[in-house]
Amino acid sequence: MSDHYRLDKEAVLLILFFTLLIVFAGKRGLLAIFSFVITILTLWKILVPAYLNGVNPVWLGMGITLLLTCIIIFFVYGFDIKTVCGVLGSFLGIFTTCIMGIIFTDLFKIHGAVMLNSETLLYSGYQNLNLTSIFMSSIFIGASGQ
Repeated sequence: MSDHYRLDKEAVLLILFFTLLIVFAGKRGLLAIFSFVITILTLWKILVPAYLNGVNPVWLGMGITLLLTCIIIFFVYGFDIKTVCGVLGSFLGIFTTCIMGIIFTDLFKIHGAVMLNSETLLYSGYQNLNLTSIFMSSIFIGASGQ
């Protein structure tokens, strides 16, 4: 089996996407790109290391998701009564998804080892990880669109 080198083509698509976003959306497009970068860095530099250090995945995931929701909505649309209502509605949806994820993960007896490469992570020295909580957290992070 061999794989193909695609990073150069993916970089072209990324640059094209960012360019078209700025051309068509202007300042809001630029702010959307900025919020996209903040989201990636927050997940990569805060969420993942905190999980590996044993922080409760459900509470941390909920906090990060709520923080990123505020950042994205307020950066892209500004601060007014409509965006505050949008943020509060998003909070309610995120909280509902979190509760449903916790309930149905337990109800269906799904454990975190169903995630891709989870066994490799455990064998790499992170036996203390609660993969079920990380799985539950990933449900509402993914459902929120982060």
